Formats: sequence, structure tokens, C-alpha cells
Amino acid sequence: MPRSDCAACGNEYYWDMTQENEAENSSSSCPHCEFLLAAIKTIIEAENYQGKAITSIYVSNDPTVAKNPGFTSAWLSNGGYTALRRLIIEFCGVLKPEVDGATWNLPSPLLENHISGQTDSDRAFDWARNCFETCQSQHTKCKLIRDSTSRLPEINGGRPRRLLDLQDVHPSDDSRSFVKISEGVEESEPYTCLSYCWGPPPHFTLNSGNYQQMVSGLPLQSLPRALRDVMQFARRLSFRWIWIDALCLIQDDKDEMSEEIKRMGSIYNSAALTFSLETAIAACDGFYKNAHAKHRGMIPIGAPEEAYRLYKGVLVRKMLDHTLFQQFDNSTDTDHTDLNPLHTRAWVLQETMLSRRLLAFSGQELTWDCVEATACECSYMNRQMGTLQRSIIHNTNTLQDIPKEMLHGTLRSQTNIYSSWSRLLEMYCRRKLTVSSDRESGMMGLVWKYEMLLNDKLIAGMWSKHLRHSLCWWIDGSKARGYRSIWPTWSWLAAVPGEGAYLVTAEREPSARDTEFRICVMSGGDSLHTYRESKYYLEVAGTLVTATSGQKAPNNDGLFGAELEVHGQTLWWCLDQEYDPDIAGYWKLKVLLLGMDGEYYVFLMLNTIHDEAGVYERVGFGHTDIDIWTEAEAKPQGFKII
Repeated sequence: MPRSDCAACGNEYYWDMTQENEAENSSSSCPHCEFLLAAIKTIIEAENYQGKAITSIYVSNDPTVAKNPGFTSAWLSNGGYTALRRLIIEFCGVLKPEVDGATWNLPSPLLENHISGQTDSDRAFDWARNCFETCQSQHTKCKLIRDSTSRLPEINGGRPRRLLDLQDVHPSDDSRSFVKISEGVEESEPYTCLSYCWGPPPHFTLNSGNYQQMVSGLPLQSLPRALRDVMQFARRLSFRWIWIDALCLIQDDKDEMSEEIKRMGSIYNSAALTFSLETAIAACDGFYKNAHAKHRGMIPIGAPEEAYRLYKGVLVRKMLDHTLFQQFDNSTDTDHTDLNPLHTRAWVLQETMLSRRLLAFSGQELTWDCVEATACECSYMNRQMGTLQRSIIHNTNTLQDIPKEMLHGTLRSQTNIYSSWSRLLEMYCRRKLTVSSDRESGMMGLVWKYEMLLNDKLIAGMWSKHLRHSLCWWIDGSKARGYRSIWPTWSWLAAVPGEGAYLVTAEREPSARDTEFRICVMSGGDSLHTYRESKYYLEVAGTLVTATSGQKAPNNDGLFGAELEVHGQTLWWCLDQEYDPDIAGYWKLKVLLLGMDGEYYVFLMLNTIHDEAGVYERVGFGHTDIDIWTEAEAKPQGFKII
């Protein structure tokens, strides 16, 4: 522990280990300071900050500042208190005290697990096998899911049409291994899945031309590296069957693809285990990675002999990049998106969320996630996640969890499920789709799961029982965007955020105030087809106020929108799409009151499509503390939004 008589580490919150204080720290003969300073400098040297000399080091003593008692949190700077860069280090041991005589009289950090740093090592495999076997034998909730009614019933029980047979795959010899596809596999047979990035073409896929060859058997060596690796790993775990989309779906059969895409969520939900290849940007990349020495553990260089004696066998490492949980953590200088390309893909969100068990191969270690446990080789996740708080993703701003227990039906409370959907939707819309028309189908499995949880129906992206809340979305960003005409303008599915823009949803539903909505389906000869391809429209009874919108500009929060003039009042609203005001420089619009959120009036902006017929389209969203509707003495009326 830090010494109270040390001028540096006795500080309650942090101590300054800058160059000018180094002599004072050393003269105190505090082994804590000496060892910790040597450890930090060792990692700084390994980080290679491209010639930027670190002149100031501030180290936290307060666990609330360090965020976790198992870490030492340092802030580095090359210019006093400016340009601070956060560095989190951990200590790990390579000796066993009872065997090797190591003291391990550590300072404040807890002892972390030493990792091999090689995801293809026997040690890593043993760790993965132990996680799986422990889950199978000891996790009550995970056992319940096996026979649970929480599966997705709409999709044929969730079993894939065909699977890859690994019976002739040798765990360590490509040259003697063959793989083939089989249909009609017994439902009692457990299978695994792979979640990965295809990468740029050419792709090795199943098609009508090579189908018979795949049935007969294909040499394992003919497949991309990542696919070979995962098949051999699955075989080492004694699995015979695996589902991989590229090799189990006939890619040039449009009818099959259309049907099977709807089953994707159920296929992952029914798998005994999903392998997640997080770091490879293509199937041809290797499955396994080696961690840099700074993450495996390094001997602190420059500490006095007394410090080495006290901390015998202790290594220092930079905290590993747990990208699945930290990709939206701005407190570090790490670009987690580059480290984890898999989780930039929209399809992967439901693959990850709906998998009962997930074994992820990162660039530094293996990680495990199931309903009852979240773990990694270095033990960071083991401590961070509480039993009822375990999750696959975090909300981007508030770290509000979406528990896997909820998605798999083992958490009975449905508190804030609608709110968790909003967070999930924001996450999904920030991710990339190779085919933009997949936007709805890319999360269909999650939609079915939430429909079961909520006893509600999602229509055109809107919850039928909470339509008012579903309408409260907007686009945050200033880049050009447009509409997808196959979806109604009031649905988030129609919005196309430009580069640097993203979808935002309201945290809670506004209270009703004189406005009623109903989703309707157009008939075959409906005149509304003249204005839009979508088959859905909103039938509304509400109050409209005429307004003039002009200059486009950001508001105080940085959101991009336009000013709105109505009855002498100036409001601001957020645009769903780019628009060009007419030559006079203004745009006549209608303002529809959605309801109240506390003291604020929540409203939609509508553009007139056909005034006499009462047909409008949505063009934006906003809120204000000014009641323009009462002042205008407007009366409720009936109309349609397409």
C-alpha cells in the first residue's frame, strides 16, 4: 500500500511524478513509488508516442478516479496540465508465491492474471474449454435456455437448413482434413456458429455450381484461413457441426437467401456456441493473433534492487483493449473501432446479442460471454460485470446495460425494455451495412425477440403500442442525407444519416396531449401510392400550426437544423433530410404537437404534399418550452402522414 510518510504516494488523490519531483520521490526511499514509476516509464517506452516527450506524470491514488481498484490510472502530458493522455496499467504475476518464494507485497493494484498473449496457444484453448464446460455444468440460467420457450418460434425452431460436417477435420493438420455440408441434421445435435467479416471480394461461397462438390467433401486447405482455423478449433472442443453463412447458404439462390436471412437471429440463438472473430477484416485473415509485449507483461526497467526484491515475479502491462465494452469510452486515447472491425458491422449486433454463448478472439486474448458469466483471460471483465448486469453492449453515453438475461428470457422484470430497445436501435444505426436494403432484415431476430418480450408488434420500425415514443427520433449531424422511399417518412427506416451523422431516440415517451395516431396499410388502389412507395401511412387526429422555416444552422447542442418562425416566436428544429428553401428563402411547414416531456412540448415538422386531401410528409423533429398551439387557437383536425 502507499506509504503515508511518502510525500508523493501519501497524497489522497494523486501524486505528481514529473521530472522535477523525481529526485524527491527517490530520496524518500519509497519502494512503492520507485517500482510504480519504473513500471509507468517501461510502458511509456513501449507505447512509442512518436517523438512526443512525456514531461508530466500524474498518478491516481483514489479508486474512484482510477475507475477500478484493480488498476493504476496515470495521466501523461508533454505540456503541464494540458494535452493529458490517460494510461491505465495493471500488474500481473508469472510466479506462484507458495512455490517460487515470491513476495508479491504489491502496492495498491490487485494482482491480475498473466496471459499467454497467443490466442492459438494451448493455454488459451484450455481457458476456453474451461469456460464452456463450466457453463454447461454449473450455469443454471444457461441450462434453462436450452429448453426455453424464449426461442424465436416463428422460424422453424431455429435450426439451420444445412450445417458443415467437421467429422473429417483434423484439429492440427490441414492436409488430412475435409469438410462437407449436410442437410437434415438431427435436432439433438449441437452446433456452433461463426460471426466474422467477409471482407472484400473475391469470396469463397456455396453456390449452385459447387453444391455437389461441397456435399461430397472439400479439402480444408481450399478454404480461407479464418474458416479453416475456426473449424479446427471447434473440432478441438469436440463439436462436429458448425454453421457459417458463406458456406451454408446457396448464395446465388435468391429465394433461399430471402428466406434464410429472416432466420439469421434464430440460427445464432439456437447455437450451442458462437465464435466471434473480432479483429480480422476479411475471411482470408488469420483467426489467431499475438498480443504486443506491453499487453502480455514486461519487467519494470530502472527500479532499485529493493523494489525488485519486494515485487519479485511481478510484471507490468498496459490494460488490454476490451473493445466490446470500451468502444464508446472516450476516457482513453484508443481508437477501438480500428481494433475491432467486426463490431462496426450492423449484422453482427444481433449475432452477438442473441448468441447464448460467445467466445471472442480479439487481438490480445480470448473473451467469454454467456447469460451468467462474462470473462476474459486477464480477468478484467470478471470483476467489471455483476451477475444481473452482464451485457454484450453498453449505451453510448450512460453505460446503461442491456442485460442478456432479458433477451434470453431468464430475467423476469420487463422494466425499461422499451428504453433498452431505443439504445439498441441507436447502436444498430451507427453500424455499417454493405447492402443498404438489409437495414430491416439485419436486426429481424432482435425484433422478434423484443416482440415476444413486450407483447407488441413492430410495424415499419414503430412499436404499435408505443407509437408516440417511436416517433421521437431525429438525426444528429450536419452531413447530407435523404429518404428511402420504400419506407414512410415517419419511420427511422426511411432516414439516411450522412457521414458523421447518426440516429438519436428519446429516452422516454412524451405524455399524450390532444393528438392520436394509428398506423394504416394502403389498399391496392389507394391514391397515396402516387406520393410514396411505402404501403404504410399514419392516420392522425391532431393540432397543426403553420410556420415558416428558413436559415439552416446548428443549435447550442451542436445539432444541425433550422430556425422556425411561428406567431412571432423563433424556435429551432432538427432536419430529417437536406432541403432547399424556395427562392424567397423560406419554407412553409406545419408543426404537429406530439405531446409533453416534462415542461417541453415535443413536435414533428410536416411538409404539405396535398393540402386539400390532407396529406403530409415528416421532415423533422423538435421540442420547445413555448406553447405555440394554444396561442394559435388551432383546432384538432384529421389528416395523413405518408
